[in-house]
Amino acid sequence: MEKTIRSIFEIDKQANVIINKANEEKLRLKQEYEAKADMMEQEIMADNNVRIKELRAKIDSELEDELKKLKEKCEMQQKQLEEAYATNHEAIADRIFQDIIKL
Repeated sequence: MEKTIRSIFEIDKQANVIINKANEEKLRLKQEYEAKADMMEQEIMADNNVRIKELRAKIDSELEDELKKLKEKCEMQQKQLEEAYATNHEAIADRIFQDIIKL
């Protein structure tokens, strides 16, 4: 009987050792996975920041091009209006004068 009780205690002791090792391994794996997850998150954030900078640069470039085109178009229209005025300002003034006289 004493031998059986000793065997049970020995088995219990070994079971506790196994459980402790399993808990230690579980903790180690948890820390390892958390570290890997943190690294992946940092890599993803870094990649996203690079992509965001690239997209911002592309958008800024496109906006600059569009602004340049709009300025050129406005300058061309202004030039056309100035030329039309230079060419027709007397006729325009006469037409305005005639319209005023008719009132």
